[in-house]
Amino acid sequence: MDVFTFPSILRRWWWVLASVVAVALAGIGAQVATAPTTYETRVRVQITAPQFEDLSLFDNGNRSSSYLRDDLTRARNNFAAVARSGSVYDRTIEALHLAAPDHIYNVDVRPVTDSDFVDLVFSTRTALRARLIADEHAAQALKYYGELRAKPAAAMATLLAAETARARSSLFGSHAMEASWAADAASTSLGDVTSSVEAQHARETYKFLLGKYLEAVLNEKQALRATYIQVVEPAPSPTPRSPLRTFAGLLGLTLVGSLGLGMLLALVLDSLFRKKSVSPAFSSIADATPLAVGHSG
Repeated sequence: MDVFTFPSILRRWWWVLASVVAVALAGIGAQVATAPTTYETRVRVQITAPQFEDLSLFDNGNRSSSYLRDDLTRARNNFAAVARSGSVYDRTIEALHLAAPDHIYNVDVRPVTDSDFVDLVFSTRTALRARLIADEHAAQALKYYGELRAKPAAAMATLLAAETARARSSLFGSHAMEASWAADAASTSLGDVTSSVEAQHARETYKFLLGKYLEAVLNEKQALRATYIQVVEPAPSPTPRSPLRTFAGLLGLTLVGSLGLGMLLALVLDSLFRKKSVSPAFSSIADATPLAVGHSG
C-alpha cells in the first residue's frame, strides 16, 4: 500500500469508516442525553506570602526574596491539594448534614493568571444548596490547611514544654535552693562562686526555653489562623451548566479517534481480503507449472 492506493481503500471500505464514527457519536449522544444538568459557582481566595511559622532555636537571619517566592508557590500548591482532599469533602458533608444528591459535588482549583487569586469552582447536582456547599467547603479547606500548617509548631511547642518543665524543675527543685538563691540575691557577698554560676546558668536556660516555648505557642496559633489565605469573594448564585459544554471537547476527540480507528480497521480488512483473493491464484499457477514443463520436455 502507498499514498496513491490509500484513497481507493477508503472508498472501498467507506461503510466501515462510517459505521465506526456513527457508533462513537451515538455513544457520546447517549451520554449527553442521560447526563444530568449541573450547577456551577465559585469562591475566590487570595493567597499572599505566607508567614514563616517554623521555629528555630537560633536566629537564621532574614529570608531572601527567592525563598518568599518559593513559599508562595508552595502555599498555593498545598492549598489546592487540601481543597481537593477527601478530608475536606467529609468535613463539609458532616457540617451541612448533606444527603443524596447534595453530597455529590466536584471542586476544581483554578489559579487566576498573574495574580494572587485562586478560584474554587464547584459543580453540584442541585442549585438549592450550591452556594452553601461552596462557602462551607472553602471554610473547611482554610481550617484544615491551618491545622496541617500548625503541626510542626505544635510538635515544637510540645518538645519545648517538656524541656522548659525540666529546666524549671532543676531551677526550683528544692525550697532550700530557692532560699539560698534569695539569700545570695539579698546579700552583697558572692558566696560560693561555683553555686552562683550554676544558678545563673540555670536561670538563663530556663528563661531561654520559656521564651522559645511561648514563641512556639504563638506560632501554632498563627499557623492555625492562616491569615495569608482569605476568602475575598463568597459564592454567588449558581448558574446551570449544560451537558453539551462538558462533552464539547470530548466530542472532538471522539470524532478524531473514531476516524483513526475506522481507517485502521479499513486497512486491516482490505489486507485480509487481498490475501484471500491472491492465494488461489498462486496455487493454480503452482499446479499448472509442472505440467507445462513436462509437455515441453
